[in-house]
Amino acid sequence: MTRRIPSPTWQLLSIALCVALGLTARPTMVLAQGGGSSADPPLPCESIELLCGAHGPRGDPAEDPNCECGLGEWVRIDTPPDLDPEIPVNMRIARSADFVDWKLQCTRRATASLVSVEVDASAVSHFGATGSDTTKAKASCSGGWRELWRGTLPACPRRVSLAAIGSGSLSIAASCAAEPGCTASAATSASGSASSRGDASASIDGLHLDGTVGFQESSHSTELSGNFGATVDFIAPSIDGSLSSERRWSVKGDGSATGTLSYTVKPNRTYCALTNLPIHAHWDLSAVATTALSVDRGGTAAATAGATMLLRIQ
Repeated sequence: MTRRIPSPTWQLLSIALCVALGLTARPTMVLAQGGGSSADPPLPCESIELLCGAHGPRGDPAEDPNCECGLGEWVRIDTPPDLDPEIPVNMRIARSADFVDWKLQCTRRATASLVSVEVDASAVSHFGATGSDTTKAKASCSGGWRELWRGTLPACPRRVSLAAIGSGSLSIAASCAAEPGCTASAATSASGSASSRGDASASIDGLHLDGTVGFQESSHSTELSGNFGATVDFIAPSIDGSLSSERRWSVKGDGSATGTLSYTVKPNRTYCALTNLPIHAHWDLSAVATTALSVDRGGTAAATAGATMLLRIQ
């Protein structure tokens, strides 16, 4: 069999025909991930935040074939907590001074997302001795975490579901014998805040209880004032709770009373989205408890104050 070699004239005609039909070979352009030519529209994958239940104009950005994210992964890094006290404190003291016996128990605790304090004090006077003392305890903490993209940009979107959760309680109690110069008071407070993205946040401010019990020699009655009343509900922007209402009254003879406050973070403090934005979560908490006692002429007095608070972003 004889092979026929195309003549130069036939080769020229073939090339002309390919040009006319648009079949000539063209160089292939390879685009880097996440990039495009200068004539392309801006890519949606540079910054994505598609809230749960929402539908953007392009649908799910993670399924957009024109948008390719980089290679890498999201990592969560915990923020080192700042604690006061750094280790739990449980102190018990019993002492006598100038014919007055004092007993004190004080606890303080702080973890990455919880604080608690409690002061329990009592005093007894002997031989008409007079004494007074004030004790204060505080605990605080701060904590949090953050998410970072480790890899080439743009960062890949991922499903994010956040919620601010928390609860707590405050309590006070005071009692006083029907003796002149006898008073007992207790006070406690708590505050905190947590923040992240969207509605996944909570603010707890102004939580406070205080009360005083004191004997009035002129009326031979014990006066009680402060948050020793009936429990009532309260509503704040990010928490629901109940507390003892504030009132004032008197009783004959010895007097004692207690007050409470409790709360929980509302369940709607959440954030849900498909996003490639970094997430930062942070919270701060603080609790304080104080008691003050005064005794005279063989009197006795006692007071307790405490607070517990839990708050974080999960």
